[in-house]
Amino acid sequence: MRLFIKARIMTVDGQKLNGYVMNEDAYVLWIFVGKDEFGFSRNRGQYDANAEDLANLKAKLSNSTSDIFPVKYETDFLDSQDNLITGVFSLPSEFD
Repeated sequence: MRLFIKARIMTVDGQKLNGYVMNEDAYVLWIFVGKDEFGFSRNRGQYDANAEDLANLKAKLSNSTSDIFPVKYETDFLDSQDNLITGVFSLPSEFD
C-alpha cells in the first residue's frame, strides 16, 4: 500500500516549498512549484526521470543559488511510533 503524505520541504539554500512524500520512509518525494510538480525517487533505476525533473525544477527555481538536494521535509502526521514524520531526502549519489 502507498500512502501519500502532505509535506513542507526546505531546500539547501532555504527555499520553502510544498509537496508530499510517499510512505513514512519518504522513498518518493514530490515538490510543487506553482502548478508544476517534480517527482524524485531514491530508486537508482529512476535516474533518467530524476535527472529530467531535477533540471526542470532548477529552471523553475531560477533564483536558487546552490544545490537543491538534500532537502528537509516535515509533515503533520505521526509514524507508527507516534513521532512526526520528518527527515532528509537525498537523491542517489550521482545527483549529489
